[in-house]
Amino acid sequence: MKWRLFLVAVAAAGVTVLVGWVGVRPISAAVWRAAWAIPVAVAVHAVQLAMSGRAWRLQLGKAAPGQARVALLRWLREAINSMLPVAQIGGGIATVRMLAQSGMTLTHATAATTLDVMMESLAMAPPVLVALALLGAGQSTALIWGFATLLLGLGGFFAAQRLGLFRLAERFGLPGLHDALAELHANPGPLLGTGVWHLLAWLLGTVETWVALLAMGADASWRSAFILETLGMVARAVGFAVPGALGVQEAGFVVVGQLVGIPPDAAIAVSMIKRVRELLVGLPGLIVWQAHEGRRLLRRARSA
Repeated sequence: MKWRLFLVAVAAAGVTVLVGWVGVRPISAAVWRAAWAIPVAVAVHAVQLAMSGRAWRLQLGKAAPGQARVALLRWLREAINSMLPVAQIGGGIATVRMLAQSGMTLTHATAATTLDVMMESLAMAPPVLVALALLGAGQSTALIWGFATLLLGLGGFFAAQRLGLFRLAERFGLPGLHDALAELHANPGPLLGTGVWHLLAWLLGTVETWVALLAMGADASWRSAFILETLGMVARAVGFAVPGALGVQEAGFVVVGQLVGIPPDAAIAVSMIKRVRELLVGLPGLIVWQAHEGRRLLRRARSA
């Protein structure tokens, strides 16, 4: 926990330095001009969450609860990951447990969620490759290396599943996890469907970025918005160990923005709008999650 708090402190200091370098006044002015885009960003993200919920449900299979329930759990998963210092895994653990409480086996819920997370990350690849092609190799060498590092990590994660390294987790109360993963890998239809739904969700994020740029008066095309959104999210993914990718996302947006002619104040303002959207979506999610946990503990106390 101490190292996570240290990362938060370092990231917060980085954001402060970055904002101070660009200028508080132009950033705040841009965010204020784009305030009307925040409800649009929330609505767009709600659709993204529904798409991601649909993708997850394909992996959960016949034992899955209804689509509305899975979408709710997907919302809670993201809220926990984005609002708490849990290295992007706490939300998955919490919602897997909630699935198990609803009757699904813990092993199957863990296997399905593991594959869903992997496919969500892999679905970034097509838009990222298109964005890098639009930029040209000469402008995106560092980004290419960053993306290659991310793909290498995903490749290792995939290999660990195929080679049986997840058998080690079976010692911690997840018997049959490797076999459950192998069964899901052997069914390419749901895997493909999961990837397609996640790809559509990633692409929809361009709308959020383009509307934010439009609202603040920036001269940005769909091409610029697509590149900024896609490669900015790669920067966030690379900084997964930092809670909320605080500072990493902002720096990524500034770097990518410079490549497509978006000034630093506008790039940081877009990131700030996304932060506000995260708060508006994430805080209610934490409240719902805690209410659920409170009711569960109360039922347990009454039955004791």
